[in-house]
Amino acid sequence: MKDEDKTKDQLINELILLRQRITELERLENGRKQAEEWESKYRHLFENLNNAAFLADAETGHIIETNNQGEVLLGRTREEIISMHQASFTLRERLRSIARGSQPMLRRGALRIMKVRLSERMAALSW
Repeated sequence: MKDEDKTKDQLINELILLRQRITELERLENGRKQAEEWESKYRHLFENLNNAAFLADAETGHIIETNNQGEVLLGRTREEIISMHQASFTLRERLRSIARGSQPMLRRGALRIMKVRLSERMAALSW
């Protein structure tokens, strides 16, 4: 029906519906902006943590995000880390971390590694 064929009440009702729709769209837009602001804040916190952080898909165990410290810890680029399975670096990287932290003591002769015992679930060094 053309606008000129509508009654005054029909036009008023359409105007009310349009105003309600505009209000709803404005509410949705404000929610979207707020979500973007929160995402930006949390991304900044995640990226600037002093420790390595990894986000993994709960179902697959694949890494979906890491921060700069994660790259430093693993000695890999973010692109290399993303899609790795979290189990693929846990044991290896724990041993690397222990070895890096032990290097100064090993050089001074204050520490000697006598035995390394590995299993799928843990890495242990006997001193």
